[in-house]
Amino acid sequence: DIDMHPITRAYLYASSRAEHNIQIYKWIKEGKIVLCDRHMLSSLIYNKNPEKKYSVYLINSYANNILLDHNIDMNYILLDIDKENFEKRIKTREEINHLDLETKENFEKRRKMYLKTGKYFSAKIIDSNGTINETHNKIMKEIKSIIEK
Repeated sequence: DIDMHPITRAYLYASSRAEHNIQIYKWIKEGKIVLCDRHMLSSLIYNKNPEKKYSVYLINSYANNILLDHNIDMNYILLDIDKENFEKRIKTREEINHLDLETKENFEKRRKMYLKTGKYFSAKIIDSNGTINETHNKIMKEIKSIIEK
């Protein structure tokens, strides 16, 4: 992880998001259905800090406007898992990062921010404390209901 100022990191994520959204828009124009892992909500949560004097939401809104300006319907699915089940899952990974090792207190703070932000964006919140297969089935059910709209 490169040491850099939080504003720099927020702008880098937003610029990457903008490039990604340009490609998403092209795919949608081609009639494709696009699913993204970690999007706007992740940028808001992982850059959120009350002491920061800049708006991560504002920085990322320019990237999101690439889709919103074209009336692209964005649906959010948020996977909710508790710390105990999260720790069981990361033990099966080949690689872990610094966010995987955060304290229970920090994990719960971030989880609460995700849930609050997800509700603001009308995200469908899925309980992911079951098996990976159970969670997969819940996700697929929600995706099918979105597509069938």
